[in-house]
Amino acid sequence: MNDDLPDGEDLQISEDWNWKLIAAGVVGVLALIFMLQNRQQRTIHFLFFEWTAGVWFALLVTFALGLAAGLLLAHLRVRRSERKEH
Repeated sequence: MNDDLPDGEDLQISEDWNWKLIAAGVVGVLALIFMLQNRQQRTIHFLFFEWTAGVWFALLVTFALGLAAGLLLAHLRVRRSERKEH
């Protein structure tokens, strides 16, 4: 046991890591299944651009762009509220 932590805290850290590893494993397996089931190639049209990509890749890019936009807006909202407080 780690002498720097109070009694029982080692066990809590270990349980947190176990839960996170299991969740990451489940998400990884689901992502792999999703990719294998959506390997079809499709032509994607956006504005003046056209390219061919796997359905899974197009959805992954869409998800990543949406996540980035959401994080950016949340960051800007926090900065705006911090400026109002000062």
